[in-house]
Amino acid sequence: MKLEYHAAFSLVCAGILYLATRSLGLSLGFLVGGVLIDLDHLVDYVLSCRFRVGLMSFYERCENRDLSHAVLLFHGWEYVAASFIIVVVSDWNVWIAGSWLGFTAHMICDQVTNKPYPLSYFITWRMVHGFRMKEVFPPVER
Repeated sequence: MKLEYHAAFSLVCAGILYLATRSLGLSLGFLVGGVLIDLDHLVDYVLSCRFRVGLMSFYERCENRDLSHAVLLFHGWEYVAASFIIVVVSDWNVWIAGSWLGFTAHMICDQVTNKPYPLSYFITWRMVHGFRMKEVFPPVER
């Protein structure tokens, strides 16, 4: 999913979640979990572009997979499973559960809309391949 759509998607889902549950913590947690995950794109951009920062350059390089590496530190299906354990241990704390739901929804959207390889969103798979973009994600279809 394009970067600009994630925030809008998360906002709409958080609003629907609030209307359905009347839980501000659950819905705000969803929003935070669904948006903050994308901060890892900044790390990949800086690693690939050597601190040349520009908003348009950042956006275009991320969308076109024009980066040398795809560490994507926060994007990992392993985290979805591990963080679910935290949700259960927290006795379904609304903030933690909401964050997990937002994070999981974000991961599902990325897996479905970004046309990755089947294992691209497993951090362990990316690590085995040295996080090299050309090996862990297919080129963007134009």
